[in-house]
Amino acid sequence: MLNYILTILSSFFVTFAITVPFINFLYKFNIRRISKLDLDKLLPGRQVKMGTPIMGGTVIISAIAFLSIILLRDWEYLTPVLLILFAGGIFGAIDEYTNTLGRTIMAVRISKSANGIVESLFPVDGIMLKIKKIAMTPWKLFEESLRIMGGEQKGLKNHYKFLMYLSVVIAPLVFMILNNHETTLYILKFVSLDLGYFYYILLAF
Repeated sequence: MLNYILTILSSFFVTFAITVPFINFLYKFNIRRISKLDLDKLLPGRQVKMGTPIMGGTVIISAIAFLSIILLRDWEYLTPVLLILFAGGIFGAIDEYTNTLGRTIMAVRISKSANGIVESLFPVDGIMLKIKKIAMTPWKLFEESLRIMGGEQKGLKNHYKFLMYLSVVIAPLVFMILNNHETTLYILKFVSLDLGYFYYILLAF
């Protein structure tokens, strides 16, 4: 338990220390995406807005995952870290799959229906919006990670991204199965562990 608490505190301070230098490093090498690309056409003379190079959650979870591997020797406490990777792979794979099918009419209909359901479940404001942001954290993490690796700049194909996401899903699952035969029990115990939720609270606020 002491290592558990130490990991959380250490991750917080490491994240605080490296966030600004890391973002400045990405800006230096122009690793960022353009947002509002048509702004200069709509407002002549207005500079094109450049997106933030990296989501803060990437730095937070990276620090936590790294320190967890070093400081947490008990398998029980490593499980949330692996499950965060597992969830990120699932969200990313689903997103890339729907993007690949985005050119078909049926996919568009499914997408609109899904968006309608999500909007009805998660109002524009209030606590449900924060829950929605928390639930989408793994997907955002992997979207940013791929972009940082050059996915957008080098034109990485959607099906390549899809395979990468699947590998992220499979690797932690295989690791859990090989190292502990009670994987299902640990997945259920994850709900009662507050380690993963601590990460998400940081990201939400």
